Amino acid sequence: MKSLFVFFSISLLFIIGCSSSQDTSEQNNEFPADSVYVFDEVPSDDNAKPEPPIKPLPPVQKSVYYAVQIGAFTSQVKADEFANLSRKKLNKEVLVTYGSDVNLWVVQLSPFNTKQEAEKTRNELWKIKEFTDAFIVRIER
Repeated sequence: MKSLFVFFSISLLFIIGCSSSQDTSEQNNEFPADSVYVFDEVPSDDNAKPEPPIKPLPPVQKSVYYAVQIGAFTSQVKADEFANLSRKKLNKEVLVTYGSDVNLWVVQLSPFNTKQEAEKTRNELWKIKEFTDAFIVRIER
């Protein structure tokens, strides 16, 4: 008797489980299987509005600076040594950079905003024996 009850219980659970999954799958379908979807009408290209022309960006203005160059060297070590000596002698900011256009390590004073400032400093440097070859370099960034 107990085994008959277990058999009917399992059968009943199986039937209920299968029917609920079928109901769920029917509820998830938004459209019946035999329905047909008609796409909206696509406008022809004749009526399409032309896109506005793309305006070019205004040119970027470059900043111009002027630096007084006091030396150029083939090795960074020599350029750094000269820069350290120059800092002590001049008491000014001295920069060492690699100039790829000339393939040399260049030693320059910190850039000036105007050419007149750079000329004034260069003229003062010409009075010192080690810096008689100083000249002005225009820098665009």
